[in-house]
Amino acid sequence: MSTRTYIVDDGPVTLEVVIGEGQKGRISIVVDGKEVVRGDGRVRKQLGSGLAGATVEIFTVVSHTNPQSSRLEVSCIWSGGPQPQTDIDRGDFNTDPDPSFVEPIYELAAAE
Repeated sequence: MSTRTYIVDDGPVTLEVVIGEGQKGRISIVVDGKEVVRGDGRVRKQLGSGLAGATVEIFTVVSHTNPQSSRLEVSCIWSGGPQPQTDIDRGDFNTDPDPSFVEPIYELAAAE
């Protein structure tokens, strides 16, 4: 997966990660190699301030628990920078080779 960018300023940055489509799973958020939060299904964490240059890795393991849908969705919802940002990764347990692991990586860049 390619690295994404979220623009930050000097204020606090918050990240919320949500597993959707009625599926369940585990989420871990890692900032510069250190796990800062882990949880199930939905995690929201204020990551702190002055994060320009930081790398944020999101690790999710999604389980196919919804008998009504083979689809999955992982949303990364950023706030606290100059602009909020939402990125959604989608997959399908029936057609994707290994949709269980969704692992986006973000570089936090300073606003110009």
